[in-house]
Amino acid sequence: MKIYNDLRKFYQKVKNIENIINTKLVVNKYDYLAMITNEKGIEKEGGRKEEIVISLTTYGHRIHEVYLTVESLLHQTIKPNRIILWLDYSFKDLNIPIILKRQIDRGLEIQYCEDIRSYTKLVPTLKLCPNAVIVSVDDDMIYTPDFLEHLVNGYKKNPSKIYFYRGHKIVLDSKGNVMPYSDWVKTGAEDSSVFNVPTGVCGVLYPPKCFHKDVINQEVFLDICPYADDIWFKAMSLLNKIECVKVEVGKDVNDKFTYVNTAESYSLSNINNLQGMNDVQIQDVFKRYKIKTILEEVIIHNKE
Repeated sequence: MKIYNDLRKFYQKVKNIENIINTKLVVNKYDYLAMITNEKGIEKEGGRKEEIVISLTTYGHRIHEVYLTVESLLHQTIKPNRIILWLDYSFKDLNIPIILKRQIDRGLEIQYCEDIRSYTKLVPTLKLCPNAVIVSVDDDMIYTPDFLEHLVNGYKKNPSKIYFYRGHKIVLDSKGNVMPYSDWVKTGAEDSSVFNVPTGVCGVLYPPKCFHKDVINQEVFLDICPYADDIWFKAMSLLNKIECVKVEVGKDVNDKFTYVNTAESYSLSNINNLQGMNDVQIQDVFKRYKIKTILEEVIIHNKE
């Protein structure tokens, strides 16, 4: 048993070292590309029915690292029509890093808005581009070149659904009540259901008009769901009974993402999971919008 445990620990150390090396290689690659590439990263005219807009935000010292995420988005196999980086108004008085200015010349847009926490990566774009296909991403990840392609391919098959890479499935008890977040299960590949809850950290594609009109009501979401934007967006799509689909990528989904700053990546996760805030916010949002009734209607419909 001791030999087994020692081997397991050794394997884990080797795996950790491998991950560190791979992360460094990916970071160096996109750092180099950001400095030397002049290629445009967006498709201004593509004859598309709707615009494809990638939306993200950043804050604090991450303004000096977000170019890595942006650079990976500028090298997609399917070019978006727009890439919008939202900054709160405090950045207007600061000098934008030169590397971001180079990316502006290649298609990046920098827009300014009120700081609405993690909601800043999506809500302002919903207001600005209400008829667009919007893909929300995080600022501390480097995405593979086919990241957007997999999402768009799913959308082309059925444009009425939301597509995502990582998520959980809502679990109900015998009485139809929503179980605690810790009891929710991971979604399987190509699983399509209104019970699926996309995790925004790895990117989510939202089709036009998939949300209830309250989705942009910041007075409400900052009050009852201030730290769980994923839960809020899920509730807003549930009101329209929109199914969410986990895309099939043909390999380990972890291979599609490289964390730039893992130390801060889990800050909201720690607040929500360790302090039990997820369940509080789920209860508040679901109660206000009578989500239990909607889920019951879906179950009845599926049985018919």
